[in-house]
Amino acid sequence: TNSVRSQLNNGIRYLEFNVCIQSANYYTSNYYLTDTLENDLNQISDFMSSNEDEVILIDIDHIYTDYGSLS
Repeated sequence: TNSVRSQLNNGIRYLEFNVCIQSANYYTSNYYLTDTLENDLNQISDFMSSNEDEVILIDIDHIYTDYGSLS
């Protein structure tokens, strides 16, 4: 998959995240854990610092824990 930064550089402005909480750590997930939520948010922050006129929509679609879905 493409990194969040790569997707933003290619024109994507809507990001849908499924978040998984495991052992008090937050990950983005699409069946498999793909990255830490912190890393993805840092990539968005870095992009926004260089592109202050852009708007990015972030949809946190589901939040999963060790015990199942919270959404």
